[in-house]
Amino acid sequence: GHPELGLTPGIQFSSGRLGHLWATVNGIALANPGKSVILLGSDGSQMEGNNAEAARLAVAKKLNVKLCIDDNNVTITGHPSDYLPGYDVQQTLQGHGLKHVSVVQGEDVTALFEALRACVVVEQEPAAVICRRKMAPGIPGVEGTTHGHDTLATKYSIPYLEEQGHTEAA
Repeated sequence: GHPELGLTPGIQFSSGRLGHLWATVNGIALANPGKSVILLGSDGSQMEGNNAEAARLAVAKKLNVKLCIDDNNVTITGHPSDYLPGYDVQQTLQGHGLKHVSVVQGEDVTALFEALRACVVVEQEPAAVICRRKMAPGIPGVEGTTHGHDTLATKYSIPYLEEQGHTEAA
């Protein structure tokens, strides 16, 4: 889900509605020159107009913003590949002017670590890592579907948790 202040360790503020985070992160980067500011975002947030404007500002001002984008082809509306044929997060970010955009399979932890490490060392300009992965990996009946976007139905979540050894869920 969406990281929330007070619920997720390490979160300094809640992002608000979809698409507002990048502009906020730009403000933090402007206030803290010389430091890298990390944004954890989603493919859905990159569809928002506010993020397009924030991306162009980050490029124009050479802000040290580093993005890690979860690209699971799922939004609350459905699968973007179905309702926005041709939409591609990597091409979108590059179209805004980001020169350093890496794409990894999100479940490959080693590749993800290496891509994030390379992203952070890019000096004084925005860079991104896109993690392509299925929604709700490993959960039968939910993996790759829109059913994992908000909350998991108990008919899927309880059997999955029990399979993982969490019998107290029943």
